[in-house]
Amino acid sequence: MATVVIIGGGSSVKEGIKQGLWDRIKHLDIIACNDAITNMPFTPKYAAYLDKSAMQPEVIKKVIESTECIKVTQLLHDVRLDDHNVVRFKIFHELDEPGKFERALERGYLFAGKRKFTGVFAISFALYAGYDRIYLLGFDWNTNKKGDVEWYKDKDHEEYKRTIFLDEKTGVPKNDCAEHHDVFKGKATIYNVSPNSAIPSFPKIDYKQFFQHISHLKEEG
Repeated sequence: MATVVIIGGGSSVKEGIKQGLWDRIKHLDIIACNDAITNMPFTPKYAAYLDKSAMQPEVIKKVIESTECIKVTQLLHDVRLDDHNVVRFKIFHELDEPGKFERALERGYLFAGKRKFTGVFAISFALYAGYDRIYLLGFDWNTNKKGDVEWYKDKDHEEYKRTIFLDEKTGVPKNDCAEHHDVFKGKATIYNVSPNSAIPSFPKIDYKQFFQHISHLKEEG
């Protein structure tokens, strides 16, 4: 199976870092979402950027400097990179008819969801690129007990980042957010390496299990 690791911003990545994450995954294909690339000790194979990255000069600077990295973004992204390793896709937001996801993917359109989530876009790209085993890191949709929102920040008190995905009263994913990940069910073997993630769509494993998985893959490869 072709394996890829997608790194988002959730604070659960800190647990992996404590256990030597970077050395353990450097042999794998990695898609870094948005700010993740600015906080990794090596250049990943891919950098996926949407959201507000056009207003984050440190992200764009790192992406440009990472010459060996394949940059994956939307066709009409505001930032134009003069680099042969840029791959731009048209994106779509609605799953308003049966089979739309499959038909769009065959035409090179990537699903990003109604809110244009980079993580959703990255999973779509992984499928488009032929990966059939996908590990999601930092796909939490919640905070840890310390109130941390993103693994590369000590603490973030911006409440909207905690509630953008979740219903404020019930704490469960909002309907339009949950469906963004449900669309990927059955299309690949996908693991969420975040046992306490609020995303219900995929099997959840911890970092010990994740490292066991990829150690086996390393032995095979």
